[in-house]
Amino acid sequence: MVSVTVAKPLSRRTPTSPMLGFWPVTRKHIGIALTNPWNLVFTIGLPVMIYLIFGTVDAGDIRLPHGNVGAAVLISMAQYATIMAISMLTADLAIEAAKGWTRTMALTPLGVKAYMFAKVLVSVVVGIIVLLLIFALGHLTGAEMDFTVWLQSFGLIVILSIVPALLGLVVAVMVGGEEAYGVLGGATALLGFLSGMFVRLEQLNEFFQSFAKFTPFWGMNQIALGPLLDWKDFEALAIVNVVAWVAIMAVAAAFLSKRLTNR
Repeated sequence: MVSVTVAKPLSRRTPTSPMLGFWPVTRKHIGIALTNPWNLVFTIGLPVMIYLIFGTVDAGDIRLPHGNVGAAVLISMAQYATIMAISMLTADLAIEAAKGWTRTMALTPLGVKAYMFAKVLVSVVVGIIVLLLIFALGHLTGAEMDFTVWLQSFGLIVILSIVPALLGLVVAVMVGGEEAYGVLGGATALLGFLSGMFVRLEQLNEFFQSFAKFTPFWGMNQIALGPLLDWKDFEALAIVNVVAWVAIMAVAAAFLSKRLTNR
């Protein structure tokens, strides 16, 4: 006897859940990100080198409420390294869009939006690995913080990484090609400077001190440094800054995702 499978009529079929393919795609891309030598150099090796160059300069004995100055430098540089790693990985969408891969994904049950979310999740996982490496280096090179501050600052940087993830996604879709890497590299460096990650805002003039509060990374940096500084002089505007930028970029990413399927 030969069994024959009769397909359901189209009128009785129901759409497949995107989640059926979401986790396999996520696992696959995490493996690619962690084994691709170019990814390792630019998303892990380069940020680690940045901290070794700049992050150990001020690791002196000047005390802060819950650590030393070296810890403040560590947090800022670790956050910047995570920003760069995460935004660059989400920018991979630009290359995939140029090659037509996102149009192919639109024809699958997974869909473009679920695929985009998978890429964001992958970038956050890799960002956590970068953060772990730099925190370990900071501990070995003189950065001192209370144990709870290590945990709190680490957790805050991870949570706030949604901002660079969305930034990379938006830039990737807007630029639509390999130029996205250059745009992101310049943008993250400039925004890092303007937000006070490289130079304390007190050393800049009043205009830049005021302008910094409107940049995407200022609120992130203020919140990440909060536990170390015992939230001294913390401004609630930092939380408003993060929430506003997440909302703006999430809406922009959702709107611009339609461009990924355009011919």
